[in-house]
Amino acid sequence: MVILSKQIIFMHIIGLPCTQMFPSQSAPSNVNSVTPSDVAVLSSIGLHMHSTELSMVVSRLTELMTLFNPGLISPLSDETNLYAPQFVQHSTLVEQAKEVSIYLQNNQAVDVDRDWKLVLLFAQVDQLCACEQQQQVQSVIKAVVEEVDDALQLLHSQLKRTIVSVALWDGERGSFHPKMCRCTETNNEGEDRLQKAMLSHALQESLDELMVKKHWYHDRDDFTVIVQDAPFITDLSSVSSGKHPSKSASPETDKLMVQMWTNLLQHTSDQNNTEDNGKIIALPCPTEDRPFLRTEGNSPSYHHSDASPLLLPFTGTEMPCEDLSPSPSTPTSVHELRPGDIKVVAAVGDSLTAGNGIASSPNNILDVLSQYRGLSWSIGGDENLTTVTTLPNILKHFNHNLTGYSVGKGKEQTPQAFLNQAVAGAKSKNIPTQVRALVARMKNDPRINFELDWKVITLFIGGNDICDHCYNSLLYSEENYIRNVRDSLDYLHKERLLHELVESGRYDTRSDFTVVVQPFFRRIVVPRLPDGRADRSFFSADCFHLSQKAQTLMARSLWNNMLEPLGNKTTIQNFTVDLDLKCPTKNWGSDFSCVDIAPSDTVPTSVHKLRPADIKVVAALGDSTTAGTGAKAKNLFDLNKEYKGVSWSIGGDETLETVTTLPNILKKFNPFIKGFSRGQGSRHKFFNMAVPGAKSSDIALQVQALIKAIKENKEVNFEKDWKIVTIFVGGNDLCNYCIDQNNLSPKNYSHNLMLSLDMLYKEAEIEHLISGNRYEGKEDVAVVLQPFLHNSFIPYIGEGEVDSSFFSVDCFHISERAHAEMAIALWNNMLEPVGRKQNYNNFTYDRSKIHCPSEANPFIFTKINSLPGPPVTTTSPAPTIPVPKCPSSMPVWVPVIVGIRGDIPRPQSQPLPPGSGPLRPLTFTGSTPNPSGSSHRWMCRCTETHNEGEDRLQTAMLSHALQSLDELMVKKHWYHDRDDFTVIVQDAPFITDLSSVSFTGTEMPCEDLSPSPSTPTSVHELRPGDIKVVAAVGDSLTAGNGIASSPNNVLDVLSQYRGLSWSIGGDENLTTVTTLPNILKHFNHNLTGYSVGKGKEQTPQAFLNQAVAGAKSKDIPTQVQALVARMKNDSRINFELDWKVITLFIGGNDICDHCYNSLLYSEENYIRNVRDSLDYLHKEMPRALVNLVEPLHIIPLREMHSDTSLKCPTWLLNILCPCVILPMPNSEALQKVEDINRNYQRLLHELVESGRYDTRSDFTVVVQPFFRRIVVPRLPDGRADRSFFSADCFHLSQKAQTLMARSLWNNMLEPLGNKTTIQNFTVDLDLKCPTKTSPFIRTYNNSNYIYGGPSPTPGPITNWGSDFSCVDIAPSDTVPTSVHKLRPADIKVVAALGDSTTAGTGAKAKNLFDLNKEYKGVSWSIGGDETLETVTTLPNILKKFNPFIKGFSRGQGSRQKFFNMAVPGAKSSDIALQVQALIKAIKENKEVNFEKDWKIVTIFVGGNDLCNYCIDQNNLSPKNYSHNLMLSLDMLYKEVPRLLVNVVAILQIDPLKSVMRNTLGCSLLQRTSCPCVINPAVNSPELEKIKQINREYQAEIEHLISGNRYEGKEDVAVVLQPFLHNSFIPYIGEGEVDSSFFSVDCFHISKRAHAEMAIALWNNMLEPVGRKQNYNNFTYDRSKIHCPSEANPFIFTKINSLPGPPVTTTSPVPKCPSSMPASSTSA
Repeated sequence: MVILSKQIIFMHIIGLPCTQMFPSQSAPSNVNSVTPSDVAVLSSIGLHMHSTELSMVVSRLTELMTLFNPGLISPLSDETNLYAPQFVQHSTLVEQAKEVSIYLQNNQAVDVDRDWKLVLLFAQVDQLCACEQQQQVQSVIKAVVEEVDDALQLLHSQLKRTIVSVALWDGERGSFHPKMCRCTETNNEGEDRLQKAMLSHALQESLDELMVKKHWYHDRDDFTVIVQDAPFITDLSSVSSGKHPSKSASPETDKLMVQMWTNLLQHTSDQNNTEDNGKIIALPCPTEDRPFLRTEGNSPSYHHSDASPLLLPFTGTEMPCEDLSPSPSTPTSVHELRPGDIKVVAAVGDSLTAGNGIASSPNNILDVLSQYRGLSWSIGGDENLTTVTTLPNILKHFNHNLTGYSVGKGKEQTPQAFLNQAVAGAKSKNIPTQVRALVARMKNDPRINFELDWKVITLFIGGNDICDHCYNSLLYSEENYIRNVRDSLDYLHKERLLHELVESGRYDTRSDFTVVVQPFFRRIVVPRLPDGRADRSFFSADCFHLSQKAQTLMARSLWNNMLEPLGNKTTIQNFTVDLDLKCPTKNWGSDFSCVDIAPSDTVPTSVHKLRPADIKVVAALGDSTTAGTGAKAKNLFDLNKEYKGVSWSIGGDETLETVTTLPNILKKFNPFIKGFSRGQGSRHKFFNMAVPGAKSSDIALQVQALIKAIKENKEVNFEKDWKIVTIFVGGNDLCNYCIDQNNLSPKNYSHNLMLSLDMLYKEAEIEHLISGNRYEGKEDVAVVLQPFLHNSFIPYIGEGEVDSSFFSVDCFHISERAHAEMAIALWNNMLEPVGRKQNYNNFTYDRSKIHCPSEANPFIFTKINSLPGPPVTTTSPAPTIPVPKCPSSMPVWVPVIVGIRGDIPRPQSQPLPPGSGPLRPLTFTGSTPNPSGSSHRWMCRCTETHNEGEDRLQTAMLSHALQSLDELMVKKHWYHDRDDFTVIVQDAPFITDLSSVSFTGTEMPCEDLSPSPSTPTSVHELRPGDIKVVAAVGDSLTAGNGIASSPNNVLDVLSQYRGLSWSIGGDENLTTVTTLPNILKHFNHNLTGYSVGKGKEQTPQAFLNQAVAGAKSKDIPTQVQALVARMKNDSRINFELDWKVITLFIGGNDICDHCYNSLLYSEENYIRNVRDSLDYLHKEMPRALVNLVEPLHIIPLREMHSDTSLKCPTWLLNILCPCVILPMPNSEALQKVEDINRNYQRLLHELVESGRYDTRSDFTVVVQPFFRRIVVPRLPDGRADRSFFSADCFHLSQKAQTLMARSLWNNMLEPLGNKTTIQNFTVDLDLKCPTKTSPFIRTYNNSNYIYGGPSPTPGPITNWGSDFSCVDIAPSDTVPTSVHKLRPADIKVVAALGDSTTAGTGAKAKNLFDLNKEYKGVSWSIGGDETLETVTTLPNILKKFNPFIKGFSRGQGSRQKFFNMAVPGAKSSDIALQVQALIKAIKENKEVNFEKDWKIVTIFVGGNDLCNYCIDQNNLSPKNYSHNLMLSLDMLYKEVPRLLVNVVAILQIDPLKSVMRNTLGCSLLQRTSCPCVINPAVNSPELEKIKQINREYQAEIEHLISGNRYEGKEDVAVVLQPFLHNSFIPYIGEGEVDSSFFSVDCFHISKRAHAEMAIALWNNMLEPVGRKQNYNNFTYDRSKIHCPSEANPFIFTKINSLPGPPVTTTSPVPKCPSSMPASSTSA
């Protein structure tokens, strides 16, 4: 009974019994050595009549202690009345202590001097009353501590051998508890809770200080006092439930008891987590090394007085802003509000806004109750910004008359709180009340003009809702939270709902009010000390509220959030970063004064009648200027960002008042215009197709992309909407003209733009192109030249100083200000007639420069409507050359912007623009190093304005002209009028080394570029022109990091110039960029797969360049998988038929990190990773040649970092490649690098020469060894040439990548055994060409090369399909009437009966969850998934003879089981029911002719009979097994015509015992699946009995079928197929079963075994009865399927297996039509 009672008591708790539950061998004499079992008496002090919950906890603890000492004595026992007089009449702790002492001394069962006693002393916090004044709180605490001290001194004087445990109790939460504290009756729940928490904490600290002061009352060895580490607080869920405390134990009681017990044993910080999971609580036990009750002597504790003082933080902030002025007049719109316009600040919220504890000292926990409102981050106004950082102190700099902020300390009702109406402890439900109080204060304060003053109110709430959400998820639900905030007309804490509320537009229904979400608190970074611990100085004394140090950063974050645009606000509060204040910036918006903004009355059909409001779509093409590159950049990191939303011709950020762009102007005419770009990057680019770096040759591609985008946009009517497209290009053509004069000539520039139907580079050409009538053949299309940049002037500030505000940080790309000016100039040009357009820029700031259409000229000007006469209308036919109508044509108006000219001065006749001041030609300033080292350049004043390219061009032209000295020589006869004197002219000028300029193009020397006459089927006959697809995987050298970076721009090495990558880049063409794809493009212009431009591997422009910067060999399998997926999913690639070249180059980073993890980067792991990658390609990819490039010999590159004169960033390489850079010369570490490098190279050869990848004719791998040795490039002075390297002196520049591409190409054309094995960067390689005798890319086969390794091994097995080689697959000439004349092709229907094997249970299972799934489509005898080539089943074999066969099952489950009637778990007794179901199904199937179609039914059953034989021997006897099958066969024989039945002999089952895996499925499920076979021991009588029964089963079925029971019909036969009679399970290695034949439970068979059983069954069917193979041959061979022979074309039965001719029927057989009964192709 006692044991049962204890089990009931501890039904919530686990962990018992404990091992240390025995008392000490002898009673301990020292208080530090007392175990729980040594305690003889447990008593309590501090309970009162309302201590219901506490009494329960103590009672539970007593029951627990009784388990350690059954003789425990306690005044509070199970029989004690909780409200006995001794617990009611004594109100003080001292009196109760005296009563306990008397009780123990008078109790005869207690030896008061020798028994160890444990006394629990409780100070009940909920009985204390303390109000706001800190002095009163301190006096209350002092009184409690003194009372505890008095009680402890009494116990110390009266009791021996005693441990007293002091604990705070704050757990009586019942609704009946009286309100004892009058001064807190006005407190809300949050304030009351905060005060109680502070009081508890202060009291806890005070008691701890008492213990330290009194030395734990341990002046003798048999007495001590400990303080429980934390107060006892009941679960707050009892507050929300409102339930009366129960007198029975609850899970909450158990949790508190466990807390108390844990603190008695040891510190909670040392204890395992005892958190419950809802029902079970883990109870800690005393341990062998710590078996005692905790005392200060055996477990020293942390004391708050030990805490080190914290330094005062610096909480002021410097004001960096210069423009502090308000708006010229008070704004009427909140969207035009400047900081200086704000007159009133206010705030609502909780304790973080009320200011609790902001200035509290770290150890003064009670001071957290003080509300330092004057320091509050969002509303405080104490002192000024230099000492106190708050939002009001920031705003005071903008408006000294600001009001509303709080000062000093106090609650929200005090005058100094003013408009800080936050309440400590407030939740969202309290905010409506605060808002109402706030509005009332504003209205009633004479300092505030409620109607006219602009106000900023900060609402911050939600922390306390979250803190209590787990206790009342309904009260603090998202719905209630949003309702509370919505009722307050503000926002909500939970970000998703908060943004939904504000973005609903609910608070933007008038212009003078809005709500803005400031999200800087979305994420928090905790501040940390140098040792990594959290920095407590950011928190108040309670480590929950925030100190002034934190509130300083919060105020800065709030201010910065207020100045950040929506969509781009900071969403993190990083307390580790010292934020600077942001400042309001000047915007470059414009004013709009146009009145007539209406569209045409009807949509015009003529572009010459087009008004601005008629335009529905805007678009733009061009380069970085139109892309907005760097427009808002503040530093070099921002320079590559594309600020498309402020782009002059296509941006649509904000409104015209703040951002001047062409779309923002057009929005004034048509607010619904489409196509403009927004924000930053490509996410919202819409019809902004501009690409940074684009040249005129790229515009055609942009046009194609634009047309596609417009057509696919459902918001645009492609045919009817008017569109305006702005094209601005040519800058990059000009900037690179000196490098590629042929391709970038003015004629080519004109031709490129003509192809794009737009503009041209050189003014003469562009005017010729557009001034003609080429684009006047359609009434709905016009191309107009807008010449405002024809003569470019850059404004100056001061004498000779360019106004840099028009440019980005690189002094090349233009800023947001210049975008605004260009937008205005473009718009004004559009409103000026052709021939009279302003052809210079007027870039002076004026918000009113936007022109308006006039009543006389309401249209956008074109050439036609600019003529003096009336514009051509749509009624007259176009007088120019007809242009054929294309489906892609669209009504469009194209303003073409001329390129900037820097070399043409302003014409003298051209007046200066009014008000513009002195204007000067475009000038570039700055020092340019002179390669020659002389200063003669500066002697030529007229060239000072030239850039480097212009200067170089001019020098070259001058040099060439001076070569006319040759004419002088001829004229003067070489001054050779006497024999002893002559003059010669050197053939060419002397020019200093141009190595600083990388010539990266290559001449194509090959003449025969043709592909094979027909697409080859063998990789060994592959010509370069046959290659359709290129691809690559690898690391940063393939990704293109830093290829085009300037020598000093280390940051740009992060840029991935994939279009320039040696093995896969496709930028431009071979004349300018040498890469393998650009070489191959000469052979096949339709090559695809190469990467272009810049970007990471996921970007579209990366295409099949899946290399990843920093990748190691372990990353290559992932890259290969991504590569194959991209190929398969790309419509441009015919994955099966296109020939592909893939380049794999990896290993450098493995070598770089090898010394740090030699195991991870071992040779074995390296080659395994490469092998896995190549295996995958070999398995997945047809028609492919893989270039396997050896890892480069890396040690020579150390020289770049050993020569300090090269000024390479060696520190950077110490990070990137430490194992190569750091070893000393000739050191062992360096030799290890050399060894691993060489071994990587060697292993690649061994892998390929194994022949592993040459098992089929359409795939091979070729090692390209040109990187085996490296010759470092050198300058004339012998130093390494840094120009071959990127800025980090590690990655390779375009100059080096050019040579690598040539080397790779040449390696590909060199035969195996004779390939170049050195990359000599000092030699300028020429490209090799295919020859007539060797036109192919070289492989081992066409090189007549014999691998040094073993013969080629088969590749990985990808499926369990089979090859089919049968030739005679025709059916009988006429449908046979005899089953003995049945050919395979005669069979029309398949069916099967049986158990889980035939049902396909677990056949494709990957885990235990899949085990019960029935994969019927792969079932050996009836499955029909896919085809025979991938899935081997009997139906898939029969499909080769008759593709229209019916009845096979497909897929998984029963949906498509068709005639597969097998049921998992079936025994022989269940087959009769399956037969009935089968007959019914066949008869009901309309696609089957039940009477005339030939059917084959396979029966396999008996495994479950055998597996359960030991459990039910009578029903599962061999005789019953045979009888059950006989009943089933009789039914088939009687009812089904034209039938062949395969009965598969039951397998020899005992070998299943040997199938083992170390998995749960195999160790457990196998035993439950087949207990009578698996459970008996080897050689046990039980197992021998099963073997005997197994043989009897086989004998019984053989006896049944070998008789003549089923020989009475000519059209029915039953044949025994015995291939499982003797079962063998294949082994791999010594004694290890090949588990690939089994599913995850080691019992059901896998897909592989299904395939083997199908082959065995089929082959058995083609073997004569009596000579059938009676064992399985489960070895993998795709060619094991037998074929019917000419001599024996029939499926064998007993009759046609006899030596004589088969017996035929004597009765005449009616002649049947030769045609087969009609059937559909579906199964």
